[in-house]
Amino acid sequence: MYAVLILSQSQAGIRQTVVAKTAENYRVFNRIGFARGLGSTWQEYLPDTFDELVIGQPKSIVLTPAQYRDVDVLGRTPNNVLQAILKGIKPELLQVGAESLSDVFNSVSSEILTDPTLMSKYLYTTFPTATASVIEVVTEPVRLNTDNDTASQQAPTQTPEREPAMHLATTLTEATYDNETIRETAVLTVPEPFGYVERKFNDVSETTIYDTSLANQWNVLLLGDAGTGKSSSARNLAVRRQVPFVVVECTQQIDTTVTQGRFVPGPDGKTLKWVYSQLATAIQQPSVVLLNEITRMNPKSASLFLRLLAERELAVDTFNQVIDVHPECIIIGDANIGGMYNGTTRSDAAFVDRFSIKLQFDYDTALEKKFLPYPTLLNFASAIRKAADLGQQDFTVPMSTRLLKSFVAQAQAFGWQFAVDRMLASFPSETGERDAIKTRIESDAPAIASELGVSSS
Repeated sequence: MYAVLILSQSQAGIRQTVVAKTAENYRVFNRIGFARGLGSTWQEYLPDTFDELVIGQPKSIVLTPAQYRDVDVLGRTPNNVLQAILKGIKPELLQVGAESLSDVFNSVSSEILTDPTLMSKYLYTTFPTATASVIEVVTEPVRLNTDNDTASQQAPTQTPEREPAMHLATTLTEATYDNETIRETAVLTVPEPFGYVERKFNDVSETTIYDTSLANQWNVLLLGDAGTGKSSSARNLAVRRQVPFVVVECTQQIDTTVTQGRFVPGPDGKTLKWVYSQLATAIQQPSVVLLNEITRMNPKSASLFLRLLAERELAVDTFNQVIDVHPECIIIGDANIGGMYNGTTRSDAAFVDRFSIKLQFDYDTALEKKFLPYPTLLNFASAIRKAADLGQQDFTVPMSTRLLKSFVAQAQAFGWQFAVDRMLASFPSETGERDAIKTRIESDAPAIASELGVSSS
């Protein structure tokens, strides 16, 4: 996300107008003059008049997560953003131009809503008439974190040749600029092996489904309740293939910094360098990419992934660059489906349609027996799940496999009552749900405790 500064000549002095992008819209801040004190404090409003002439060129900065957070909180004046964007401005060196504040403001406010990345053009200290040249995408696969290769413990970086047209203005110190854009890939890791039991779908194994999907470059969507093993299935694929595993958390605040990358301070603390996101790094090599909990993402944000899923391309707008997805990179999405999950939304149909394979993950007692060999505990969980399915009890928290595994581990480590209290804490008390679970587990306590090798007293 960006914030843009526009200077204009008012009758009272130089006006500073800042347009800062929020999640849904933008905010506008104004003040007159560069002096400190109450007379020149920032106020949130549209300019009084739009017939003023603009001074110099607009200037933009890339918002850090902390700056973006302050901008997105209505009622709060983001002073850290307003101070940062003014650094390097020397009003006595600027000249009044021929453009009106109305024209420039309307252009900036329109572009920052339709495509915020267009604001990157104002990062330049000079404004080239031709499009900035494009750096070739990293084509050498990045080998990372293998047990037998100590040289691969850190992802290599790439420093492109100088590009005279790419002049990036830093907001870290006054009038400090760099004539080249340093670009680096993110550091990825290959996950360690863990206990996972694969399942079958219509007698077809996960291994076969994933390998066929990779061969055909199909995207895979995993659906089901929390704790059924969706994320573990994707992680297990990365372990089996010994490739990096990247999880993209699909939150309400997801933006291009997560999908493409962002500028960060350089080693000297005065310049900026571009670091590709983990997603942009992963798709350039054999890897497993998990779009986690897609139903928690704002449906509008799904557009960030449409081209990636449909065309297997990722556009990096800052450099007018297109990255092709490596043929051995598989993209997997997962989602918790159901009204019991707070914060979820209905996914865009065009987005979901881009997943060729959809797999339903249900609680499978036969599968759970392989790593939870406790019949009474599994019968207890099955009874809770069946009651919820039949509407006998309004359970809002699923009796998930993950919850059962945690219960077993805590009972064996800290004792029966500790584990029971932690399990009950997962269920709300105001609806009577916690009491219902407590009553059910107390009746089975001696048998379950015996199976776990602990005392229920």
